[in-house]
Amino acid sequence: MIPSRFHRSLIQCPKCLNDIDAVIWDVIDADSDPDLKERLLLKKIQQQVCLNCGNDFVLAEPLLYCDPQHKLLIAYIPEAILSNKPIGSADPLTVLDPALLPDWHCRRYSDYNKLIETIHVYDHFCDDRLMEIVKVAIQTQGCLEPPAVNIHFLTADDAMMRFLAQADSGEWFAVDYPSEIYVNTEAMFKEKLQPETGWLSPDTAFAADLIRQQTEVLEQNAKAAAGGKQSKN
Repeated sequence: MIPSRFHRSLIQCPKCLNDIDAVIWDVIDADSDPDLKERLLLKKIQQQVCLNCGNDFVLAEPLLYCDPQHKLLIAYIPEAILSNKPIGSADPLTVLDPALLPDWHCRRYSDYNKLIETIHVYDHFCDDRLMEIVKVAIQTQGCLEPPAVNIHFLTADDAMMRFLAQADSGEWFAVDYPSEIYVNTEAMFKEKLQPETGWLSPDTAFAADLIRQQTEVLEQNAKAAAGGKQSKN
């Protein structure tokens, strides 16, 4: 795999327009540089401080996260980069071809929170596609108070899973669920997951579609079983 690497770029402070010689990380190898991984999880990896005015800000720059232990590759490309990408600018998606990594989980996100969440999911030896189904189940149960407009996996142990939910007000709050919710989801859906190809971005829509497909199969099986009983009678 490719090692961690960075480049330097002269940027301007968004507050006072002072020039800053910034260190911008392009690739983070979690195995060889766990300290960089920790900074990423704390949202400090692209943090800059202006020596002129003291302004503390984070650059919206593309980043490739590589975790050989969990065979996880995440391309983070901020929305601002996607919408205003200069011609010829670096794209982390061009660094590695997913076709050359058949056993890897290759993900692409424009949301930094999704980047962090996916790292947490695989650190706990879970599948992010199944975790999206768990999150949909939690939100559709309607028992979150206050109701959540967003929810992210944070951590887990043998007994409980902790999620961070965001209310309409923007406030974040923690919610705990028995780890059994993931175990049951895995038992029901794991065999229904398609082989991974290319860059994937599992989200709520992905999970809802998988749930719909499984529901249709269960309904068809129920009708077939009911028809079989009637024919015997």
